[in-house]
Amino acid sequence: KKQEEGALESEKDYSQVRSKLQEEFKTVSDKLEAAKNARDFVRCANLQSELDKINESIEAIPTSESLSKNIKDAHSEIAKAKMEKDFAAVARLTLSIPKMEAKLKSLLKSNYETMNRSELIKKEGALKGEFEEAMQAHKYEKCGDIQAELDILEEKIASLPTAENLDEKIKIGEKSLSEAMARKNFEACARIENELSQLRSQRAEFPVSEAKQDRVQPIVAKVDEKGKRVEERFEEVEEEEATPPTPSNKTFNFPINKIQSEIPRFRAMSNNEPSIHNRA
Repeated sequence: KKQEEGALESEKDYSQVRSKLQEEFKTVSDKLEAAKNARDFVRCANLQSELDKINESIEAIPTSESLSKNIKDAHSEIAKAKMEKDFAAVARLTLSIPKMEAKLKSLLKSNYETMNRSELIKKEGALKGEFEEAMQAHKYEKCGDIQAELDILEEKIASLPTAENLDEKIKIGEKSLSEAMARKNFEACARIENELSQLRSQRAEFPVSEAKQDRVQPIVAKVDEKGKRVEERFEEVEEEEATPPTPSNKTFNFPINKIQSEIPRFRAMSNNEPSIHNRA
């Protein structure tokens, strides 16, 4: 573990050195361009020589690719040394491999430090695709390299905060922000708000939890179903209103003779009935 931590610290130093050298390279390149425009060719020669040295220094910094190659070469040299019975070389190379593997692991970890959850998951999917292709092509050595990187990547993803952790931190942060505002400590407010912004950005990378989906989907389904029923009913009413009433084709078989015979009696009853005014 101490060896890995030491390798990680060295990699941080390498990253800082690389970044510093790249900035220096850009500065010298700008100066070289200015010297070219001024047709100061003596200065151009000096600046170009300086650029070459900076570039050599950048290339000398170990990368994950160069370390992977060195590890493979070391295994090949061990096999060769065993055949030649050069046991001193076998011991030296055997001891060098764990150091290079630790350095490689820290380098790969550092590559993922600036990536967010979405980018890490995307990278994981790409590596799994490469692994499947290598397996189908029977490139087992490449499979081993990809699997080693996948292990580191999955470890990094597993170390990220969960949605529940972030929710709790956001809740605490919002409370702290309210307290800072109440005290009119606006410097603390700015700092807390910046932290909350980062936490919310991380939280937004999570999909809606399955539990939450279970609570939401049935409600949506009911609303959709009800909406569908209302829409169907509305269409039926519109159709009913749009259709004019049609006379009935039913034939009523009333006894006409009987009705005609009762007409005089109905009239007599009507004549004997007092009017509305008389009733009043």
